[in-house]
Amino acid sequence: MWCQGSRVEMDGVTLAGNERASVIIDGPVGEGSRIAHLTLSDGDESKGILQQDLPAGGLEPEIGPGAPALEVDTGTKLVVNCL
Repeated sequence: MWCQGSRVEMDGVTLAGNERASVIIDGPVGEGSRIAHLTLSDGDESKGILQQDLPAGGLEPEIGPGAPALEVDTGTKLVVNCL
């Protein structure tokens, strides 16, 4: 779970067996956010990375080598609780 405006760099991470999505980004990301060398297994291969609630002009993370495609949705697909 990655909440609005957070700056995150993921590199060399493996995710497996997640219920709803491998990575859920809720809203725009902080400048300099990046995802690279992300391995998905144990069912996560079909779930991928979702960035939802992205407003016009909102930032997406840079998708580097070895990372699955980013699915972007301007609406809400999955309810999340960012505190």
